[in-house]
Amino acid sequence: MGTTGGGKQEDVSYASFMSSKAFEFMVGPEKKPFIIHSELVASLSPVLERLVKGNMEEAQKGSVVWEHVDEQTFIRFSQLYVLADCYGITPLMKLSLSTLYSVLTVFLEWDDVADMLIKLLRYCFENDTPAELRELVVRYAVCHIENLWERTETTELARTHADFSSAIVEAMLYSLNCFTRHREDDMGNTGGKKKGDVSYASFMSDKAFEFLVGPEKKPFIIHSELVASLSPVLERLVKGELKEAQEGSVVWEHVDVQTFIRFSQYAYTRTYEYPAFRPRSQPKASLGDRTIVESRSRSKTAMHHLRTWAKDSFVDQLSSFSNQTYMVMERTSPLADGQKNDAEILLSHARLYVLADCYGIAPLMSLSLTTLHHVLLEIPEWDDVADMFIELLHYCYGNETPAALKEFVVEYAVCQVDNLWHRDEVKNFAQTHGEFSSAVIEGMVMSLNLFV
Repeated sequence: MGTTGGGKQEDVSYASFMSSKAFEFMVGPEKKPFIIHSELVASLSPVLERLVKGNMEEAQKGSVVWEHVDEQTFIRFSQLYVLADCYGITPLMKLSLSTLYSVLTVFLEWDDVADMLIKLLRYCFENDTPAELRELVVRYAVCHIENLWERTETTELARTHADFSSAIVEAMLYSLNCFTRHREDDMGNTGGKKKGDVSYASFMSDKAFEFLVGPEKKPFIIHSELVASLSPVLERLVKGELKEAQEGSVVWEHVDVQTFIRFSQYAYTRTYEYPAFRPRSQPKASLGDRTIVESRSRSKTAMHHLRTWAKDSFVDQLSSFSNQTYMVMERTSPLADGQKNDAEILLSHARLYVLADCYGIAPLMSLSLTTLHHVLLEIPEWDDVADMFIELLHYCYGNETPAALKEFVVEYAVCQVDNLWHRDEVKNFAQTHGEFSSAVIEGMVMSLNLFV
């Protein structure tokens, strides 16, 4: 997952804020309601922590009126910087100012920016705004000073606001070319993309929807508009005529907490986190490298040819996902002696695929399956993946899972069939799961026919 350039939140985990209660902001003169998780708001600054979690009346009510903030400002969080400064949200101050700088730089060579720039100047000098914001805007204004000074709005602003006039004169003493280098050393840009399915304003102002997850029915809150945007099935769940839509709550006992957290991450960010892989001290070649190290004395048997062909086919399958994305597998510190990797490296994607299939979230089905494919290619074979893959087999055939997921798992099993059948637990599994055994045999026959 990428970073925004404003730094990571350090004080609150994703699971923590997702399960915290919703806090309502009544914004602007019309007091338009917006919902944000209280734990997330509290993590932004000590001032906001007291607002939503302290002894103030607003904290007790779970609601605050922000009439001094207009709707568009709240949606973006040049006005965004002022809000961040007011409430001491340092990372947001840096992010909003650097983004404004990036946007202004894009328009640097444009002549027809006077209207936009005059509005920005008036906002900065007709309101109590931070000096750093004014400095940036004035430096940019100097780049267009000739066009600006032809406008009566600008000259009127200069006559009525001496601080603006003084700032312009001072800025003009510098070379106009300095602007493009302004703050390059300590500012970055976000590089982020807008979510295409639902506008930020739309889902932020919509009501919260509660999910009671797992056997313990742990509560999680997600904006209903965002849930509805994921699929027609979920839209009916949260906005239709069902009882759950009327109550604003649903019980998902069939979903474990970690899978739901990944689902909610996807809803908000279109990505999700999963465990990192911990390599052995001397990692072997990965399947994805096609560098399959074999013993030189090993005979080139039909089984060996089958396995090699099946591996190549499995690797090539990733090219069929060329228009789709996956999350790259991260690696962390090596395993200590006797330690094993957590099977969640594989199971997390399988469980998420099943959830996405159940509720018709096609993009998440694609993302989770292609990421599982990527992970299986990247994990050094075979000892590193054997135990994890056996757990994946038990999950796929011990539960009601989609045929596409089972077919995918069988294809990988054919790649490793001679290694798998040396494991007693796999033999026992095959004896009690005829569907799996039959599918593996069919895959082997197909591979041999294609090879011959």
